[in-house]
Amino acid sequence: MKKLFGILTIVALMAVVFAGCTDDATPNDNGNGGETPAGLVDGTWVGNATMNPENTRYSFGTVALEVVDGEIVSVDYKEIQGPFAEAKGEDYSYEAFFTAVDELSQKLVETQSVDELDTVAGATSTSGYFVEAVTNALESANAGQQLYNNGTYAGVTEADSRGVRGVGYVTFANGSVSHVLYEERDSEGAPKGEDYSYELYHEAVASLQSQLMDTSSLSDVDTVAGATSTSNNFVEVFAPYFSLSGN
Repeated sequence: MKKLFGILTIVALMAVVFAGCTDDATPNDNGNGGETPAGLVDGTWVGNATMNPENTRYSFGTVALEVVDGEIVSVDYKEIQGPFAEAKGEDYSYEAFFTAVDELSQKLVETQSVDELDTVAGATSTSGYFVEAVTNALESANAGQQLYNNGTYAGVTEADSRGVRGVGYVTFANGSVSHVLYEERDSEGAPKGEDYSYELYHEAVASLQSQLMDTSSLSDVDTVAGATSTSNNFVEVFAPYFSLSGN
């Protein structure tokens, strides 16, 4: 069974839906001194920030907002990093990260407004990830269904008999796939590099990534002959973020 981060580590087995863009939300005063998108639907809604493709740490932020009676009542923010798309834990040494998460979470619940969130000194990247992730989560809260319109989502397969796992990152921008990264990594987190001798693996990865980028549809991605295992891992990693019947 795949080990998935982002949404699946926060919300167990949400309905798998890849939807198009929703109408822009209209802000309204909620009486708490801030503005919040109108019509928040009760539930837990996930939003992710966008991973910079040049970021070799493979980092981005993910947030789950709990909405009760139309208001945000709790915030669960995590920051993902490589090599296996795992969240920064309590042993993460940069204290400003935890300070920023606490301050931003409290401010969001108090004001109900993403526009009231300020950059926390010493944690510029985390502040930016937080705001983007919350903004994307609010799109789903307004729509009343979990959307994967914007942001980066990651997936990891279970290790095979050799300890190798497939790791993938897909970034959505306005409902289309804007970036795909798939790698297979050993138990130490090292990827199969250019010196990996099975040339068809490299060809398969390039083909699978290209197909998903071109079509934004996982169901249109064809298995690469001679690289069945890699093809299957690729689909397994990204399947939660697509409706196989439509995308």
